[in-house]
Amino acid sequence: MFFWKKEKKIEQARLPELSSININGIDFQIRIERIKKRHSSAFFRKNEIIIRLPRHIDAIHEKESKEKLLEWAKKNILKNFDAIKKQKEKESLFEQGGKIAVLGKEFDLIIEKANKKNTFKLIKEKNTRENANSEKLILLAKCFDKVNKKKLLQFIRKKFEKEFIEKVNLINDRYFHEKIGEIKIGFASKRLGSCNKSKRKLMFSINLFLMPEIAINYVIAHELEHFSQMNHSRFFWSELEQKFPSYKEGKAWLKSNKTSLF
Repeated sequence: MFFWKKEKKIEQARLPELSSININGIDFQIRIERIKKRHSSAFFRKNEIIIRLPRHIDAIHEKESKEKLLEWAKKNILKNFDAIKKQKEKESLFEQGGKIAVLGKEFDLIIEKANKKNTFKLIKEKNTRENANSEKLILLAKCFDKVNKKKLLQFIRKKFEKEFIEKVNLINDRYFHEKIGEIKIGFASKRLGSCNKSKRKLMFSINLFLMPEIAINYVIAHELEHFSQMNHSRFFWSELEQKFPSYKEGKAWLKSNKTSLF
């Protein structure tokens, strides 16, 4: 991962020069910016490579600097390509005609234009012979950006929270037999679940709803086991294996997909 200092104000007298390059099937836009500084620099973010050149650099040094900095960017993109690819796949969840999984069920995501504020709806289609009960998640929006992604997660929580809580109680009744005081769904981006033993409270992230069922079940079982053991000792894992033997599959999935989580 690369970090850079806060960007300084760029000379606005000249518009940035644009081009693009394809690296392992992913298109990156190359943006050339003219700055007042004497030294050239480059960095990349998302699908963009930004090269900054001194405003008064001559043609020969400009060409050399571009080639050198572009080569540096390509090398570091390839070095971090797996993480970049997974981020791209994560973003593709919200593209027109894409599919999104919620609690192990797959839905078609359809984006339709709307003149007013964004709304969502879940519909069932019974027209196709192959999948008589297929469901589609419809988004009515002017555009689909980060704000809308958050609203979609809010919609998913509203529609599927009851079903998720039923799943937690089912796993608890079948394998753990713990007393649960409260189950809450939040919007934590990194922690998928937590347990408050004294209050008998469980907290889960809405991001967990978008993962495979084996991962969902593992996180639920993991947090339920914390009612008995508030640590990750050998005894914790031994007890979890006795009560919920299939936990290893979900744990392995999370370990191999940690860079692509929401």
